[in-house]
Amino acid sequence: MLSLTRENNGKQRLGVSELLPRAAQRLGFQSFTRTLVFVKLDLGVLPGRFQGPWTFEPVSIQDVEADEFYFDGWFRQEAALKRLRAGKRLFVFMHNGRAVYYHWAELNEVEIRWLDMRFAIPPDVVYRTFVYTVPEFRQLGFARRIGHEVSHFWKSHGFKHIFAVIDPQNHSSLLLFRQLGFKAYQVVQYRRFWFLKQYEAQNPDSGEYKKWFAVFRGPESVWRAFWGVRIVS
Repeated sequence: MLSLTRENNGKQRLGVSELLPRAAQRLGFQSFTRTLVFVKLDLGVLPGRFQGPWTFEPVSIQDVEADEFYFDGWFRQEAALKRLRAGKRLFVFMHNGRAVYYHWAELNEVEIRWLDMRFAIPPDVVYRTFVYTVPEFRQLGFARRIGHEVSHFWKSHGFKHIFAVIDPQNHSSLLLFRQLGFKAYQVVQYRRFWFLKQYEAQNPDSGEYKKWFAVFRGPESVWRAFWGVRIVS
């Protein structure tokens, strides 16, 4: 069983000043604009085969249940258990007995909260999300090394594509994904005016764009507007 406890990860409570904006947002009482870059990796053209055993380890429900103070940089114990029980996958890289890199993946159904979207994806596509490196272990190449390994892991299990979303202002993540072979296939801008939602996807190469309007859940076709290959559900 893995020991996933990190240092200085005591439980934290949100104050009223943090809870009220979150509640207002969930109820629809806010207007804002958000943008994300969608990137994908075609595993069919991933060069070579990974030689040697995987250096990352899958995390089980039992691993997280055994760690009262679990925290992976994104989720604490209760939230992580909920995700694992829903079929999400989590991998961790251990360094000298310490968990220093966490890597979540979603299959079949994806949720992108930043865009208020939930949608189904084909069985041969993986959504890479919620990656975290412990601060003192950053700039050491773990994210690139394990990211490369995980891509080969999915390829070896018959998956054809991986996709992810990135904040356009996060230049280090954009560079990392380029180094891992991902290519930007669309930029999605999400505008919300109280309960009205507007989505605009733009092809970064041609400049072509598509728009959708919604009141409740975001349209499922937004994520693959400029995917470029036929999606078989």
